[in-house]
Amino acid sequence: PLVEAGARPIYHLNAPVWIGNAEITVLGVPYHEFRLTCAVEYAVPNSRQVCDFVITPETFANKIAPTRTFTLQSWIEPLRAQGLIRGGSLENALVLDENGASAPLRFADELARHKALDVLGDLALLFAPDGGILQAHIIAQRAGHGPHRAWMEAALAQGALTKAPL
Repeated sequence: PLVEAGARPIYHLNAPVWIGNAEITVLGVPYHEFRLTCAVEYAVPNSRQVCDFVITPETFANKIAPTRTFTLQSWIEPLRAQGLIRGGSLENALVLDENGASAPLRFADELARHKALDVLGDLALLFAPDGGILQAHIIAQRAGHGPHRAWMEAALAQGALTKAPL
């Protein structure tokens, strides 16, 4: 759990839930705590990364929250044209190109850790109404917000989440 459970409900994943294709995968399997594994790879140097954490308040604060968002250099103009990345700067984001990252990475696996932050944020939306805590192992490979949402929708549609009584 990200914070102490207290009176917050716990949701157990009671069956595997998988969405994806040959390149993008989100798989959730039953697990006794909240574990998150993320893998990324882009067509730039040093971008093949994996991170794996049991999510606790300390892990979140010290190993995931400090990561910076990132983008590929080739994505900047299309994102700007869509009215996105207005708050982005080299102070708070990494830009990746054929030469690598625009600044030294804070962690060797910072890109994967930032994807873990994305997964956590997206899952928080699923449990926001009652502040629930997930117990499962989520494995996300080359995934983003759309696949995270598709996984959540699949988990709900399959009835794969069981809310433990308080």
